[in-house]
Amino acid sequence: MVDQLSRIKDIVEGVHSHRSHCIAVTSGKGGVGKSNIALNLALALVKHQKKVVLVDADSNLANLDVLLGVNPNVNLLSIVLDDLRVEEVIYHHTSGLDFIPNSSGNRNWQALSDAIKPKIFEVILFLKRHYDFVILDTAAGLAPMSIDLTMRADEIFMTTTPEPTAISDTYAMIKVLDSHKKNLPIKLVLNMVYDASEVADVYQRLSLVLQHFLGIRIELAGFISYDERVRRAIHLQKPFILSFPETAASEEILQLAGSVLSSRMVVSDFHAN
Repeated sequence: MVDQLSRIKDIVEGVHSHRSHCIAVTSGKGGVGKSNIALNLALALVKHQKKVVLVDADSNLANLDVLLGVNPNVNLLSIVLDDLRVEEVIYHHTSGLDFIPNSSGNRNWQALSDAIKPKIFEVILFLKRHYDFVILDTAAGLAPMSIDLTMRADEIFMTTTPEPTAISDTYAMIKVLDSHKKNLPIKLVLNMVYDASEVADVYQRLSLVLQHFLGIRIELAGFISYDERVRRAIHLQKPFILSFPETAASEEILQLAGSVLSSRMVVSDFHAN
């Protein structure tokens, strides 16, 4: 463990020489399009000429490989269990995006949770030395690994939809994160919205509740409109920003990426402890 912490310290010192930014895309519940947002945001940043790596950090039901239509032989867990180097598990997509897949439904995540964490943190710190952006697609809900990763990111994109259950779970997720660490850089991303008035209504209601009960102010990072072509892109296993670039959803994800670029923090803050 001492050797691991020493290696992490060396990596952290290297990180500060590179202006990298880590975004954790998370959600209070499944089914809100979290992984789709993470994937298309990563691709949008690539379109902005940034070097980006997308990490499937979902310790429960990883599925980014399915959304990308790829079938990798190795994954994030291979670094821990098979002692592979990070470079050996990176998939280079034709779009220019680099991608680290994960193992879905693998009991080793739960069985080796404490042993895995330092290694996963070390992997992310390594990536931050080599990429402009590290996008983490974390598990939905209150999975311990998801909470730990989310709290250590430079920026947190809390993804939700206008559905009452999704909003309720979003509040619960933010409450838990806030109980672990105050003043986290949480921003809201609304998915599958029908118009601007719905965006304003959901954002206002959630903001008022968070402010009243938790004293938290949350910023609206962006929103993605409901579009059947987004669903079609999922069935095609080709991200909507690539398969349907002319849609409002594609324009909005590019705007979200532009917002990230204009407000990104200069100095990395991902840490191992």
